[in-house]
Amino acid sequence: MEIQCPGFTARSCLSAGSLISLPINRFSVLGRVDRVVQIAGQNVHLDAIEVRLSSFPGVAMARLRKMPATDPNARLHAFIVCSQPIMLAELRAFAEAHLQTAELPQSYTFGAELPKTAAGKECE
Repeated sequence: MEIQCPGFTARSCLSAGSLISLPINRFSVLGRVDRVVQIAGQNVHLDAIEVRLSSFPGVAMARLRKMPATDPNARLHAFIVCSQPIMLAELRAFAEAHLQTAELPQSYTFGAELPKTAAGKECE
């Protein structure tokens, strides 16, 4: 298979959401550049779910993770930063009304900010 990237001179390029490396005569898939994960056999777009959850009144920010990341039976976990007090039951009802079953977080963590590593970066 030949991949052509006109005007592209680096050794890697983006193709259909995947990061690939283009060594001479072959390529290797390095991973995804979008935030799509498999949940219950379905592609789940984390960014879209975060936008939807963030539209709930009182949610300042939402981040999702597949937990545990390597488990094929994993579900989503939501980290929520609130701008005002909210009721978990109301947020769950909102999510159930606006998201597909595979997109629903199984668990939620609330905090003043998103979890960070010791280096100050968002946890993956």
